[in-house]
Amino acid sequence: MISASRLDVSLAPSPIPRAARLLAALLLAAGLVGCQSSGDESATENAPPVVDVTAVDYAFAAPDTVRSGWTTVRMTNEGEEHHLFLLAQLPEDIPYADFHDEVVVPWDSIRSLVRAGSVDTSVARTALKRLIPDWYPDELTPMGGVSLTAPGRTATTTLHLEPGTYVMECYARTADRQFHALRGMARPLEVTTDSTGASPPEADLRISLSKGQIQADSTVASGQSTIAVDFGEKGTLGPVGHHLHLARLDPETSARDLARWMKWDPIMPAPTEFLGGPQSMLAGHTAYMHVDLSPGRYAWVLGNPPKQGSVQPFTVE
Repeated sequence: MISASRLDVSLAPSPIPRAARLLAALLLAAGLVGCQSSGDESATENAPPVVDVTAVDYAFAAPDTVRSGWTTVRMTNEGEEHHLFLLAQLPEDIPYADFHDEVVVPWDSIRSLVRAGSVDTSVARTALKRLIPDWYPDELTPMGGVSLTAPGRTATTTLHLEPGTYVMECYARTADRQFHALRGMARPLEVTTDSTGASPPEADLRISLSKGQIQADSTVASGQSTIAVDFGEKGTLGPVGHHLHLARLDPETSARDLARWMKWDPIMPAPTEFLGGPQSMLAGHTAYMHVDLSPGRYAWVLGNPPKQGSVQPFTVE
């Protein structure tokens, strides 16, 4: 494993704003207890229950356990940076502590060296194969989550979760290149065999992701919509595969700007406001994102990083 002392950038935490520290401390003192509700009172009996997640700089408030089956996860970002979370199911015999020590720490070390220009990507791939256990990534199952969400925003996604032990992590980086997951934004989540018994939501439109390409309409109606995101083959993408982000474009930000900025582990600050989206899933799976869009310019953005065809601007009328 590469020592943190060899990194060009220290992994020691930098000063955190006092308000953020106080809020994070309160959440930690409360055991990071979240809530799992039945959603809106007008929802049908078979609607997925809502699991609330709160993100701050740098911690998650979320339940320790949730039921399996169709579940809606709703993340509110109360921090000062963009945040996200990926849910990935661990192999049955791998505890969360092993995942953190054997995957997250060496992965962060190698990626930091690549970011700093100390090693090239071919050397990094060789080092990762040597340092990371054989079960990763083939036996780690990406099960979705909520993509980049701007401060003050709430993003909502409906997923189908299988029973098991999951890791929940934010893989964005601070402006000084520190991995959010190693600042405290990583934790286990248990999904029980007790099922929600819920049905998937009805979609107003669909998006297809396959081999780093997006297939979506160029115009979307304003107001509330449920968008089904169908995951196809990841092709030559990285170990996790597709992760889709919804960005609202301001006049100064172009699709090319987003393509230059977006990486597997994007560095803050973000060049524009992101509004969530579904995180990575296996081919053949579908996530449902729930949005309320006002008229304006937007873009769908794939990570890993974007290539031609994987940043798609669109208009909300």
